[in-house]
Amino acid sequence: NEVGGFLSGIKTGSMFPVPELAVFIQIKDEDGMDALLQKLFAQAPMVPWQEDYYQGTRIHYVALPFGDDLQPAYAYIHDDFVLAVSRRTIKQALDVLEDKKKSLRELPEFKRMDFELTRPNVAVQFFQVDGFAQEIRDVVTWADQWTQQKEAQIISSDCQQKSFSLSLQNASSSRDMNRPTLKRRRQEKEFVPL
Repeated sequence: NEVGGFLSGIKTGSMFPVPELAVFIQIKDEDGMDALLQKLFAQAPMVPWQEDYYQGTRIHYVALPFGDDLQPAYAYIHDDFVLAVSRRTIKQALDVLEDKKKSLRELPEFKRMDFELTRPNVAVQFFQVDGFAQEIRDVVTWADQWTQQKEAQIISSDCQQKSFSLSLQNASSSRDMNRPTLKRRRQEKEFVPL
């Protein structure tokens, strides 16, 4: 039995950061897995699952209003059930199967570190620390920009409210200045020309 996953990056161009994440599990019974999924999907009938075909593989996905970065998807690739944050991530996995030059084994960093990691193992993890650190920097930059935008919106909203409040006060005071006061009215009535 195999279980695994990969994180190939973090997209920061959307409304919020979205990891390019996929997990896979080796299965023996695709029909049984489909039956389990149908039971789960029946609990959320409003979720419209769609299908796409890529390199002869059927990809099931949900088109959410957040763009291509967040489209939960799954597919059967060989003996594996693959679940991903987006169908693009599944397509990337299929691309690697077609072009071995894109595989982890071909990365120079992995080749330097491969102490029989590609042989049968109980658990293997590989991180490209420099790449992962850059992804984290991108997320922090996104968070900083988002925070600055929200602060600017709050300041703008406060200024608009103060401006509106001042204009109401000014309108009220100018109406009061143009309106004769009760005392002035009395004086005008008592005034008798000689």
